[in-house]
Amino acid sequence: MCPTPIGRVHSRVASLIPGALLATLLSIITGNADWIVLIGVFLLLGISLDTAFYPLVIRYQPPWMTFVLAVFEFGLLLVLASVLQLDLMIWAAAIFYWVVWILA
Repeated sequence: MCPTPIGRVHSRVASLIPGALLATLLSIITGNADWIVLIGVFLLLGISLDTAFYPLVIRYQPPWMTFVLAVFEFGLLLVLASVLQLDLMIWAAAIFYWVVWILA
């Protein structure tokens, strides 16, 4: 975890570039723009957590906590995708999330 909020935002944006490219490719192949919306929600969720929540609750992030935070963000992303009524299968969105997380 970067020590400054702006560093966390830069890291988050840079790490999601491959995911954005994948979302664009999936949108073109399937004709469903919700893949791009999903990666956008993922980015906004991550930036919100990195700037407003994580600095308040995490002083030091041990390496094992990365996966715990990923599972937490995954749950929040599924809730937001449901609220936004994205036209995506849950299993497809889950696979997409973990592929993007691994690429990052």
